[in-house]
Amino acid sequence: MKKIITLLLLLSFIFCSTTVYGADITAEKAVQLANDKLGGTYYVFDKINKEIWDKYEVLVYGGSQDVPAKDQDIDKNGEYRYLGYTPMGDLMPNYNFLADHPATTTINNYDWVKEPWTNEILTGSIFKDWDNNLNDEQYIIAALADPNGYGSVFDASKPPKTASNWYKVTKILQPRTSVTPGLGRMWHLWNGSYWYITVVLPIELPKKVDIEVINISNTNPVKPNSNQTASVTFRNNGNIEGTFEAQYYMNELQVGNEAITLNPGESVNKRFNWNAPGEAQQVTLKAYAVPLPEETKIDNNERACSVDVININTSTAPAKLGCLEQPSITQTWEELYTWEVYHPDTCYDEEGKEYDCSWTESKWSMPTYSETLSTSISVNTKQGIPTDRDNPKESDRESRGSWEIIPDTQQRTPKYSGRQGTPYKDISIYGWDPNEVTRAGYGFEVTVKTQYTNDWETKVPDGAYAHGGAYKGPTKVTAYFYNTAGRFVESVPMVATKGKPGDKNITWELPEKRLDFHDGTRVWERKHYTDINNKDGYYEVVVYIEEVGKHDLCLIRSKEVAIYGDMYDDSSTRIARRDE
Repeated sequence: MKKIITLLLLLSFIFCSTTVYGADITAEKAVQLANDKLGGTYYVFDKINKEIWDKYEVLVYGGSQDVPAKDQDIDKNGEYRYLGYTPMGDLMPNYNFLADHPATTTINNYDWVKEPWTNEILTGSIFKDWDNNLNDEQYIIAALADPNGYGSVFDASKPPKTASNWYKVTKILQPRTSVTPGLGRMWHLWNGSYWYITVVLPIELPKKVDIEVINISNTNPVKPNSNQTASVTFRNNGNIEGTFEAQYYMNELQVGNEAITLNPGESVNKRFNWNAPGEAQQVTLKAYAVPLPEETKIDNNERACSVDVININTSTAPAKLGCLEQPSITQTWEELYTWEVYHPDTCYDEEGKEYDCSWTESKWSMPTYSETLSTSISVNTKQGIPTDRDNPKESDRESRGSWEIIPDTQQRTPKYSGRQGTPYKDISIYGWDPNEVTRAGYGFEVTVKTQYTNDWETKVPDGAYAHGGAYKGPTKVTAYFYNTAGRFVESVPMVATKGKPGDKNITWELPEKRLDFHDGTRVWERKHYTDINNKDGYYEVVVYIEEVGKHDLCLIRSKEVAIYGDMYDDSSTRIARRDE
């Protein structure tokens, strides 16, 4: 009878019996180089089985014939279960030994355990501890993920179920060096017995490139015939540099492509432009990384998202029943907890005979919990930055109107100016923050800060079990814009720029968009641009914060921007350069 049955998981997991893992060197040279790399005399050449090294590239003492009969057996191919012993006396498994059973589930989900024996690998000042070595992690993963190994039943992206890393459940029997392969054994508990698999740690990690499209996104919904910019994230999951072609599509129409080079583990964000169709419909945006010749995993080379094209010029902001315009909202509720308390007791009958009269008390409690959503909203036109109209600079682009806006916020009577020499000021901006005033045709930023708090499960009564779960902060914030005539312009889903959706504290801003100027200048901004035809007045942004907490809390916040003239009021002249 075998003391412990071997489980190698895959019937097809058979290595060639030629030297394929290390350099083609003699056993004597392997011992010399390995000891040099290990920094001491771990292997003694006279004790090494040279034939086993030549066939398996495993440095063992003794041989298969030295393994006790109760531990040794032979598969149908004539391979022994054990090749011999490690220098520390552990049995050295044969990686060519056929699997006893095929695997049918992902090995990540096995109940992995530390080695079920007490014999420990040598530790001390001369030799390092071969176990629990983080440097081995990537080599163990490479061995498990190898198509000739356990690749079809192994998920390289996840750790073992019962440990944080694979090296924590791997017993290293032959330490890997840069000249000799390593060999490890991994144990798991199944049906009350311990089973093991054997992995060969390669001298070098296999060269691979794996380009993945992580994400693709775009503002949604969008207006017909509008110019749009989508965002895509690529990552190289491999360990060598890769240069690939990225292709971008709107439905089946290719709208762009570019060459991208990524180092191992590197990610990059890219953007591509596309034009929305002229009619309302749903379109599909797709990013595709053309597979490289050496790329074996290609099911992650493509990602898509849907975008709704709707005529939002005639839309109105949706009505939110029970959603009020206020800085904060609080909801409370009572939570019922029930539990039982056992009271042991002894009683006596009329004859003085003792009997058990223990009893169980049912108890309950309904503590009150609360949750609060608080918000603030701000706008920034950048017109609070002083500029000089008579001496304009390129850096004045965002605050070009401040030469007049700043002074007029400090005086009660507007000046007579404007293109027609008439008082275009139908409004007064006296006392306004200049960063909340702008010209028609300019843009402004919108920032919303949300804070969500609750005291959930802080009042669980003693003896009761917590109900569990968690309630999240906002997951959806949308900005609706209305021009100075009060007409709806567009709605824009805001994005979290500090924190992420669902967090307790989040900063939300408009999505980043590209702006191209006639002189070739290109900038990326988080702004909403007003139409130059807006008359003087108050331009409004209304923000809906939704999907918050247990009670689906929501709030409305609004802010006005004063439109004060238009962008042509800030034009200036200069002498043309010779080359213009």
